[in-house]
Amino acid sequence: MATILTNSEIADYARTLASSFRQGASIADTLESMSVSAASRTLRDATARIKSGLMQGKQINQTMSETGLFPDVVVKQVAQGEQAGMLDFTFAEIAASYEQTNT
Repeated sequence: MATILTNSEIADYARTLASSFRQGASIADTLESMSVSAASRTLRDATARIKSGLMQGKQINQTMSETGLFPDVVVKQVAQGEQAGMLDFTFAEIAASYEQTNT
């Protein structure tokens, strides 16, 4: 099983997703871009798996959980954001929370 991401990695990842969604990028396009540009190979591979799961009809939170990299609290927040149709807001909140724990 992979190690859980650092707070900084979670903050950066969530901030990138939030920014892309707010700019009108689709989830699939954002994940595709991040699967080649994420800071680490671990994140690139996880993002590719998340995108693959999405294309198979899974929810983002489900495949995030399956990677074993994201803390349960993050996965739960993403699930709530998906249900509410507010992923941009949810990822911005996750980023802000994990940025605060980094200082």
